[in-house]
Amino acid sequence: MPSSYNCKMAKVAKIPIIDLASDSEQDQLRVAKELVEAAVEHGFIYIKNSGKDIPIEAVEGAFNLVIGIP
Repeated sequence: MPSSYNCKMAKVAKIPIIDLASDSEQDQLRVAKELVEAAVEHGFIYIKNSGKDIPIEAVEGAFNLVIGIP
């Protein structure tokens, strides 16, 4: 990292990993609760087994909403 940056890097990041694979309604309820808890606690979530990739346009659109670009 160039010395002109004035930030610190985390040595360890603990990112909740939510597995969307579920076989029952009870699993779906568990996953929903995990998603809400992770979002509230950490503000960032890694989702696996979603069944499909998220299009880059959707990712860019979400990022632009966060930073305020129309």
